Amino acid sequence: MKSPLPTMRTTDFTVQRGVPVATVAINNSINAALLAARILGASDLNIRRRLEQYASEMESGVLEKVDRLDREGWAEYGPKH
Repeated sequence: MKSPLPTMRTTDFTVQRGVPVATVAINNSINAALLAARILGASDLNIRRRLEQYASEMESGVLEKVDRLDREGWAEYGPKH
């Protein structure tokens, strides 16, 4: 299936030195929001603290999954067919 988005080649544009650039994947709004929160959090302590809390909660969730994987093994952890 061909993408509905136009193809871009690196020769089509040039980013000059000193111009900050960031990219996020299409259909990945969570990463885009996290990037925006990091940028805004550089000058807003409330946003920074909320982002740190979110990251801590994400880490806890990952560690819980690691523990479950260790207990159950990879064959039992994944989706059942």
